[in-house]
Amino acid sequence: MAWLAEDDPAGDHPGQALVLVMPREQPADAEAAAQWEQRARKAVRLNHPNLAPALELGLIDRWPYVAYAAAGATALTAQIGADGLPARDAADTTAQIGRGLAFAHEAGMVHGDVQPYLVRVGDNGNVRLMGLEVALDTSAELALPTGSAAAPAADAGEAERRRQQRAAARRDVLTLALVLHLALTGQAALDEADTGLVVRR
Repeated sequence: MAWLAEDDPAGDHPGQALVLVMPREQPADAEAAAQWEQRARKAVRLNHPNLAPALELGLIDRWPYVAYAAAGATALTAQIGADGLPARDAADTTAQIGRGLAFAHEAGMVHGDVQPYLVRVGDNGNVRLMGLEVALDTSAELALPTGSAAAPAADAGEAERRRQQRAAARRDVLTLALVLHLALTGQAALDEADTGLVVRR
């Protein structure tokens, strides 16, 4: 979920326009919430021009949230008309998101829920993907050593973990392709705006 909000005068970012991004479900218990916070803090440390920097993260009434600056950018969904974007613009937008995802994958993180409304296009044309810190599921983390080739799996458990890692990264790329489809045509694939539901089908 993503919500446009404005921080109150007593908040950490007084009067600033924010986008609050939240997962689809609450963590099951306190342990799951702690795991989410640990993962989110790891993701916050990633710095890439195509990943939106988080201003704040936390939990309210057991709901995790991450806040991003809203000023100077609009949601991709607000820019796509009924006929989509010009092909060059759609390709450039998708390539920028892809670079951000590739950086995250190399760093051992997956997004898990790439949606067009989580893509912010700046006034300068720079594209940033929000929500890398939000996903609850930590089982699909990419734990390959950063900057080195993957070593052969030591046992069956390691092989299964690597299979899950590759599947999670492929899912990110598949959902990115659905965002490209929307950007090119102006129509959601299978007439379903939620890329996660399309992938499940």
